[in-house]
Amino acid sequence: MASEEGFLEWRRLGSFLLLTAAGPVPQDALERLIKDVQRHLVKGVLAVAAGHVQMTSVQRRLVSNAFRGIPIAAIVEDRLTRGVVTAIAWLGTAIKAFQPSDVESAMDYVGVAMRDKDSTREALAQLPKPTSARRSGAGLAD
Repeated sequence: MASEEGFLEWRRLGSFLLLTAAGPVPQDALERLIKDVQRHLVKGVLAVAAGHVQMTSVQRRLVSNAFRGIPIAAIVEDRLTRGVVTAIAWLGTAIKAFQPSDVESAMDYVGVAMRDKDSTREALAQLPKPTSARRSGAGLAD
């Protein structure tokens, strides 16, 4: 049986990161994301789960350490992925899960200014929505 490939991609929108992930998070992509966060000011993260996202305990710890003090709004539908969000929150990360229908509350949680909400909604709508797992491009995978 072939193993499932995952992906992690992100882009900057001002001082915010918009990211999307699915499947097992590729380690190399996760390391690139963390380096990007360390090099640039990040005020908040809007993370969209494009299906089930899998992270190892080591990856969850890396994310928790790298994003300490940075609010993360995880927009997720999948119950198992909500469990990943909960596990990261237990490590002390300011992360909260939101339903896809509650993007407005997710933007409020990470501090998107009212004047930037329309452009943020547009950018979120342009994030990859895979129909099948993809190879990691610019971001995270297990």
